[in-house]
Amino acid sequence: MSTRSRAPNWARELERFLLGDADATPDVATLQALGLSGHAYARLPSHPHRDILRERYHFCAARHLAARAVLAALLRAWEGEQIQAVVFKGFMLAEFVYPSAGQRAYADVDLLIDPGQVPHALELAAGLGWQTVWRADVTDDVLAVHGAEYTGHEVGQIRHPGVDLAIDLHRRVVHNSHNRLPAHHSAERLTAAFREAAHQVRWEGTTISVPAPADAVVFGLALNRCWGSDAWWVKPRDYADFEALSERYEITPRTVMERAVELGVARTVGIYLRRCDPTQRRLDLRRPSWWNMRWWNLLATRERGPYDVANSMMALVETWGASVALLQMLPVARRAARHARAGRVPQDDDLPGSAKAPRGALGAHRWRSLRRAIHRALRLLRVDARDYQRAMAFAAHEVMRAHGLPVTLEHCGAEAGGTTDVRLTLYGRVVEPTGSVDEA
Repeated sequence: MSTRSRAPNWARELERFLLGDADATPDVATLQALGLSGHAYARLPSHPHRDILRERYHFCAARHLAARAVLAALLRAWEGEQIQAVVFKGFMLAEFVYPSAGQRAYADVDLLIDPGQVPHALELAAGLGWQTVWRADVTDDVLAVHGAEYTGHEVGQIRHPGVDLAIDLHRRVVHNSHNRLPAHHSAERLTAAFREAAHQVRWEGTTISVPAPADAVVFGLALNRCWGSDAWWVKPRDYADFEALSERYEITPRTVMERAVELGVARTVGIYLRRCDPTQRRLDLRRPSWWNMRWWNLLATRERGPYDVANSMMALVETWGASVALLQMLPVARRAARHARAGRVPQDDDLPGSAKAPRGALGAHRWRSLRRAIHRALRLLRVDARDYQRAMAFAAHEVMRAHGLPVTLEHCGAEAGGTTDVRLTLYGRVVEPTGSVDEA
């Protein structure tokens, strides 16, 4: 079965570079977008834009030093309270695997932590200047990142505003089939095996845990790429990461497959190694075809559960819910469109009576569903782009008020062209009803 499918126009040149072709000079903008500028700086001494690559290399190195300082302080505080975390993926690779940190860019830090220790861990983090972006065990509301239905592999996120660094807190190291369904029984077993095999190292005045070398490939690369949102699509930095791990720890496909067999994920890892293996100079950056993904999901069923069945089932549930929500929101959207076209902001007297108020709390998942329904209703009503944002805000205001939320609708002056700008505020925070809607 062929794996050939849609190929990004940068794939072939980047494959040549990663496979060691000295004459390959991938576009500098592509390298930067894919987080490979620092790696290219170390590998391409004759690149025509080496000065730009050097700047990105130094930026990555400096950012890593800043991240290192605040992360070390946090982990020291946690160790003092017997809170243990395993550091894995990007930061771990930059700090412990690559020859220099400037060669490995990363967006955030990934930590595996016991969910029961999260409340105290966040309390300690707050004392060191970290801010909680979201956590899975808090009351569900419209401003939450995830709703009460979320059962995914992450349990929260914190951010340090001083260095603009986020930490993703994980309760499991493998993804769910669907984040509204319980994780497959293998997820906890695999996470326990990952934690048990982790190595403890002394670092910056504290003791931290890092993955065993083979697990950095099996979990950090293969399972993350094949079972996560990338859906079996190899990322360009995977090859560089695998190569760096192989050079530092003399990892071979045999040691990786032995660990995969031990963990019960040999099929998934075997498929990944056929597409990315620097020890065999093997790399395929093209997106797998729809048929390939379905076949590989089927082959991996015993290892991860019936992925496509679970997602198809949830798609049916969500399609039915979206249809019901659209019917509910059509009258709301119609009133909002009328006010937007008239150029006026609706007042409390314009809202329907309390007898029409919907039942149930307005949590994060339901709010996203209703927001998408409002967007689709406005499209059905052919609301002009000039009036769209105001109509979305008016409809969101009505829905939130109907649910008893203390949302306020404010004038924010006039925009160019005579349209009225408005702002929704809830609990002192601005609500963006036009953000993250389907097809927007």
